[in-house]
Amino acid sequence: MKRYFKPSALILISSIAYIWLAYGMESRTQFPAFLACIGICFLCYRLLLNHISGLSFRQIFVAGLFLRLIFIAATPLLSDDYFRYLWDGHLVTQGINPYNQTPTQVIVNQGEIASQWLNGMNSSSYYSIYPPLVQFAFAFSSLGIPGGTQGCLILLHLLVIGAEALTMALLAFNLREAELPVSKIAWYAFNPLVIVELAGNVHTEAFLIPFLLATLLFLKKSKIRLGAVFFGLAIAVKLWPLILLPFMWFHLGARKGSGFTFISIVISLLSFAPMVNPELLFKMSHSVDLYFRHFEFNASVYYMIREVTMARLGHHVIHWLGPLMAVACLLAVVTFGWSQRAFKGTSHVWMNTLMIYLMLALVVHPWYITPMVALSVFTGTRTPLVWSGVVILSYHTYASIPYRENLWVTAGSYAIVLAFFLWERRALRALPT
Repeated sequence: MKRYFKPSALILISSIAYIWLAYGMESRTQFPAFLACIGICFLCYRLLLNHISGLSFRQIFVAGLFLRLIFIAATPLLSDDYFRYLWDGHLVTQGINPYNQTPTQVIVNQGEIASQWLNGMNSSSYYSIYPPLVQFAFAFSSLGIPGGTQGCLILLHLLVIGAEALTMALLAFNLREAELPVSKIAWYAFNPLVIVELAGNVHTEAFLIPFLLATLLFLKKSKIRLGAVFFGLAIAVKLWPLILLPFMWFHLGARKGSGFTFISIVISLLSFAPMVNPELLFKMSHSVDLYFRHFEFNASVYYMIREVTMARLGHHVIHWLGPLMAVACLLAVVTFGWSQRAFKGTSHVWMNTLMIYLMLALVVHPWYITPMVALSVFTGTRTPLVWSGVVILSYHTYASIPYRENLWVTAGSYAIVLAFFLWERRALRALPT
């Protein structure tokens, strides 16, 4: 009984902090209070990791689920993406293709609540970028519209928390398959960034991660076709897993790699079938283009190149530097995939590929780190855990209105991540083989 006291106390302290984040916080401009509160959560998380060896899967699972259920009736304050989720879902339930028009172009029986969603979103002039699989999750959530936005959010929270429960179970299955301690799921189950961004802010990475983990599980069992099916479903949730395909092609060999890629692409394309139309590709590519020519947030390499280039040219360069960074990223992940083709640690390569992608990206929102936290459970590397704590500092941008990003804070954040990455890499190399 005594050995469970300290973990229980830490979870209790964390839960109090999460309750304030869920229901006490009034605006994301309250950055100092938010930072103090999330800091308490990360401190408890760090201390909890010292005690996980004495905890069973059931104890970690129940505690992780409890911390997520705290957010069941919360309204996300750190992100307004949920307005677009519910809007797109509402269109689907009305029989309207969410990819056909931007929200400002849609003529629909909106009602007062849907009008609030339209006014609350920051993407009303953009075509939807969310793939079909999550559109159906949004549609289910929007069925709660008789209960207002709160009713819809409760349904969405339930879906996300259900996906998180599945993630923890799949982490355990993968760990057993790899003959690793199942208690390591605590790295993910208790991670504050994961809890706040997925259970709290209902980001769609919650639906992506289980499909990636299912892919890993079937690959370990040498069931490549089944793995490809789940990988295709992962692409149908978020498009970025496409960057992992070069490695999979090289790693599995020409025949198996071709089969894996073909099945994955077919499954992801089939998910679009209910919503396909002649202009779909154009409109989605238009939205994707925004991430390379217009949006920038919490970047690293891009910011450094941008500042040097702007100092020399005297004007903003995102319109051509953004696409150039995309090409550089593609070349980097293909080259890295080729160099790692003989490496058997698929989760290691996936995690490092995602790290390369994020280092070269123009936009790095905090929740983009969550898949790396899940993969770190298998790799044993703690850089994603450090990054998950440091990336919280990016919310300083919203501390005042109008929003303003302090590049010194951003640079300092990445300096911490890079320093820890280099230290950890050196420490791992020093270990006896």
